[in-house]
Amino acid sequence: MPRVPKMIEAICPGCFKGFTKIGSMHRHVYEDRCPRPIPQFVAKVKAEHRARVAAAAARYKARKAARASRARFPPPRPRP
Repeated sequence: MPRVPKMIEAICPGCFKGFTKIGSMHRHVYEDRCPRPIPQFVAKVKAEHRARVAAAAARYKARKAARASRARFPPPRPRP
C-alpha cells in the first residue's frame, strides 16, 4: 500500500505552520514556540487549558471524597 502524506488538521494563526493534530498546534502556542503569536488566540488556548486543569482537579477531589466515604462506612456484610 503506498504511503500518503498526513492530512493537515490545523494551521497556527500566527506563523501559518501546519499541524496534523489540533493538540500539537495548541501545544505550539501554549509553550511559546510560535514566533508571531496572536495575543487573543494565546489567551483563548491558555484559558481552555486552565479550564481542563480545573475540571480534572475537581474530578480528582470528588473521587477522593467518594473513596474516603466508602472507607468510613463499609457496606454491610450479607447474612448467610
